[in-house]
Amino acid sequence: MPPTSKPDGADADEQKLVCVNCVQEFTEAANYNGACCYHPGAYGRAGLIKKGNGWSCCARESNEKGCVLGRHTTEFEEHHRLIEDMEKIMKRANARASSLKGSVH
Repeated sequence: MPPTSKPDGADADEQKLVCVNCVQEFTEAANYNGACCYHPGAYGRAGLIKKGNGWSCCARESNEKGCVLGRHTTEFEEHHRLIEDMEKIMKRANARASSLKGSVH
């Protein structure tokens, strides 16, 4: 991962935006790699990773710090693509676990 470095202070008149990943306010001038800490997965049943609920990306609890660092963004496309990919992986893993569980006598 590239080193994180904060740019010089943000312009006071610059428009404040809300990040779709971490839901924090930010300005483009104050945005840098490492400013955003979030979970790219979906929250729900963690499946094979652990019993109960957790993030599909790392199985952490809902109130735990994100597992990915990046730049703030207002674009949903990348965020939703990552969630969809992770959900597909979890469905395949859960289906595989169910089939294995059924084959054990």
